[in-house]
Amino acid sequence: MRSSTILRGAAVAAAFLCVARPAAAQLGGVNPLSFGASVGAAVPLGDASDAFNTGFSVDGIVGLRVPTLPVRFRAEVGYTRFGLKTGAFDDEDLDGGDVSGNTRFISGVANVIYSFPTGPVTVVRPYLIGGVGLYNSRSSVTANAGGVSFSANSGSSTNVGFNGGAGVEFPVGGLSVFGEVRYVSVLTEGSSTNFVPIRLGVRLF
Repeated sequence: MRSSTILRGAAVAAAFLCVARPAAAQLGGVNPLSFGASVGAAVPLGDASDAFNTGFSVDGIVGLRVPTLPVRFRAEVGYTRFGLKTGAFDDEDLDGGDVSGNTRFISGVANVIYSFPTGPVTVVRPYLIGGVGLYNSRSSVTANAGGVSFSANSGSSTNVGFNGGAGVEFPVGGLSVFGEVRYVSVLTEGSSTNFVPIRLGVRLF
């Protein structure tokens, strides 16, 4: 399932390339694509905060800007991981044993970005971002009880997720540096897993 999710992300990036070719031709050869990456913390919310510690998130980015449109587009392939909180499992069979584990998400997401109008000399440029994608999740747990250690992995599951938030960016040479905060909700079976990624990233124009 992990490889199939990565392939979905690659397919999204390929679709961006197909759209960009005619756009570039209309722009006299100027490439409307941008590439980048971001990294940061992922803060679990709600029920997820009872089970997980603050995790981390890493994303690869492909952006598309069409001058005739008031918005731009961003495709992301991401990896988010949360560590299991101590005491998240209260199982008498463990007899005080230790339990550790993690849950990870591999995602492929398509976003729309709206940048607020700014003046020609404005350095900091605020924007809104939101989108939808697929999130593949998998959990791993290791327990030590009575001198015996055992581990178990859940089957992977792919679910739809939504995100929305805001950010700011500013140019540094040929790069655009940005920081953003988003709310992510993954529609897992019977409920949802919610978290807030807080990321810093760069884009190459």
